[in-house]
Amino acid sequence: MTVPSADGLRAAFDAPEPLTIGLEEEVMLCDPETLDLAPVATEVLARAAGDERVKLELPAAQLELVTRPHARVADAVAELAAARAALAAAARGLALPLAAAVHPTAGEIGVLNAGPRYEAIEAEYGTIARRQLVGALQVHVAVGGADRTLWVYNALRALLPELAALAAAAPFHGGRDTGLASVRPTISTLLPRQGLPPAIASWEAFAEELRWGASAGAVPEPRRWWWELRPHVEYGTLELRVPDAQPSIEQAAAVAETAFALVAWLAARCDAGEPLRPVPGWRIAENRWAALRHGVQGELADLETGGRRGRGCTLCSTRSSRTRRAHSTARGRSWSATRRSSCAKWASTAQPHGWRRASPGNVANAMGRLPTPRGDVSALLVGCLGPEVLPLPSHVPVAPADPLADEDLQLALYVCYELHYRGFDGVHPEWEWEPTLLALRRALERIFEAALHDAVGPPGGAPAPEDFDLALRAIADEDDAPSLSRHIERRATREQLLEFLVHRSAYQLKEADPHSFAIPRLSGRPKAAIVEIQADEYGGGRPDRIHAALFAKALRAVGLDDAYGAYLDHVPAPTLATVNLMSLLGLHRARRGAACGHLALFEMTSSIPNRRYAAGLRRLGFGDDAADFFDEHVVADAVHESIAAVDLAGGLASEEPELAADVLWGARALVEVEGRWARHVMEAWNRDASSLRVPAEAPAPAGSAR
Repeated sequence: MTVPSADGLRAAFDAPEPLTIGLEEEVMLCDPETLDLAPVATEVLARAAGDERVKLELPAAQLELVTRPHARVADAVAELAAARAALAAAARGLALPLAAAVHPTAGEIGVLNAGPRYEAIEAEYGTIARRQLVGALQVHVAVGGADRTLWVYNALRALLPELAALAAAAPFHGGRDTGLASVRPTISTLLPRQGLPPAIASWEAFAEELRWGASAGAVPEPRRWWWELRPHVEYGTLELRVPDAQPSIEQAAAVAETAFALVAWLAARCDAGEPLRPVPGWRIAENRWAALRHGVQGELADLETGGRRGRGCTLCSTRSSRTRRAHSTARGRSWSATRRSSCAKWASTAQPHGWRRASPGNVANAMGRLPTPRGDVSALLVGCLGPEVLPLPSHVPVAPADPLADEDLQLALYVCYELHYRGFDGVHPEWEWEPTLLALRRALERIFEAALHDAVGPPGGAPAPEDFDLALRAIADEDDAPSLSRHIERRATREQLLEFLVHRSAYQLKEADPHSFAIPRLSGRPKAAIVEIQADEYGGGRPDRIHAALFAKALRAVGLDDAYGAYLDHVPAPTLATVNLMSLLGLHRARRGAACGHLALFEMTSSIPNRRYAAGLRRLGFGDDAADFFDEHVVADAVHESIAAVDLAGGLASEEPELAADVLWGARALVEVEGRWARHVMEAWNRDASSLRVPAEAPAPAGSAR
């Protein structure tokens, strides 16, 4: 490769748009069974063919995720989250991706990938190259302007220990506690050109260093100028290589935001004409050692006075008044605000030796962890939701071919809606009303509603209120979907019955909650009717008879997990669509008519199927605890049938005639999504396949029959 000249270097760093950011994340691949490192990078890369975000790395058990340049940190993080989700999908069944700086228990020497570049490194460095089983989060920031870039580079060297302390997350190596907040730098420094980079006096001086390195064979190409901070000749960026790879997207976002703000703040100081104060490299190196030893729990020394600067992340400490007034120009956020925002994400989660734990959930019965994303939109949501509420990156979802069966769209909607129910562990409750999230949800809803209108048509005419009972029964009679209840009653295997319960857990563990949103939006006769129905759903004042609690008891009785949301990653889009429809109708006052029609037909048509489900459970040897939920609905829904048809649906059509057509539309939408779900399940079972997206582990039969 031709060694760049000083003029060539200036041109490279003058070219990029100022203050843009890109991310590179080194991800380990683990065996799904043993969780040891799995040297299957080339196989996983083949599965991800065409995804330019996934690249090979030196170790055969590692891949690299790469984003495009972005003007906002949030957009770069969203792309990284989407890339993580795509990698997880490509690796499914072959490897589990792990974003970690060092694998805590794997052997210390691994296998390297094949290829001329990697083979040359192994030939030169031998076993030391095979020890480089480490992962970094590499943050690229285009400063804009060659002279400005060089000023920021030299100033940033002094702040690398602080960023290293913030991002330290690798205390274990080879199955032992190393006593370090991050052991990764000690492994990396077995190679040359690691750790604190040298100061660069000018582009001429840098060109001379690259020339000498190429002549000596030490730096045959600029990319071998490693260090923890370097001017990246190809991209025209400053590449911060000091942060450890971060386990969660939220933590990666905190590190990236801090790194970006540091660069932007220093660029503003350069623009203000502030002179660059040289700092002896050994002083920075001393702080670097304290950072890798103690992380955010340690103390760093002032580079001028030598005084120790308090415990905790020194990026949060008070600086000079000039610094406090400086703005990062990071798209309108001040450096101090960005610094506090990023460090706050770590303040409650920093543990000794770099361990991090999620902040407490917002409610005791929250759903637990966020689900695994299924595409770009759900990855954006899962990547951004957390203990801090910030605007989402702008995103305009594109309608997929079949929105009612699209995994990404339906999961994203389900996550948005869940914030109005119990929420997720570690997600701040104020996300429920965050304006940019609501805007994204509304965009997804429009796609969902358009698909429903395509399937069942828009609301049309309606009969007289006294004829709504007959009109609803006619809609039910038009349902030509296969009968799941009859199959379960007569022929379903034990595994199929358990799958059925897993599907239904997505709704039944919050049974009645979506429709209850309609109560304050009604009055008179329909309000009295829905309250009477819902009172029974909620156990008539007895907590143990709440229908959701009865379903949880059924799950326990058959050996399944009764935790709220336990099977969210398992259920497919057609299942989520059945629940999302209820949430869509319940959460919008304008859809209250459709919500009542949905509930009315649901109550009118569930008594007989529930009798069949109970019979199927007993046929397969399960006892009363498993069947109690379904037995209860045989009686309750038979009572509710007339109330739902005459008083709720007919009553609303009488009191608010303009909603009559919406009532019938809600019933038709119910038949459509439930029919799609039933077809999905039966088609899979007819192929002797699982109807779940991810098959649930079947419990042992012992102890389940009574």
